[in-house]
Amino acid sequence: MDQNALVIFLDESSKREARLILINLEILMIIVYWQDARRGQNLVLTNDVTGREQRIGGFTEVNQRFAAYVTTAEYDPRNSKDGLPTMKEAKAFVESFKPWELYGAEGVSVEPEVRPAVKSSSPVSAAAPALPTTWTFS
Repeated sequence: MDQNALVIFLDESSKREARLILINLEILMIIVYWQDARRGQNLVLTNDVTGREQRIGGFTEVNQRFAAYVTTAEYDPRNSKDGLPTMKEAKAFVESFKPWELYGAEGVSVEPEVRPAVKSSSPVSAAAPALPTTWTFS
């Protein structure tokens, strides 16, 4: 069975109530993955339902060594480390903090594939689309 499946067993008298509950139920799917960045990679948490993304850690390559960091609510010098010899060690350092748990994503694992860097989009036009001046309600 798919680990993301929601299974509900109901008798006939409960089906109407269950439909009403399921209409209002929002199942959040949290995804954590590594994404290529300019000089390293970022660890990103994404809410698959809303599309919101949050960078929760990462590493950069500096002089053939790696500097890793974890993003937290407050500064703590233990959340970063310079001079790591390999990319694998930099990733392990970041993942060992399980920073996704700060966002309530318990039991989540990091996707094994690294996603490509997001290309910057073209500049937004200065002219915004015109909004209607009158509203019609039916």
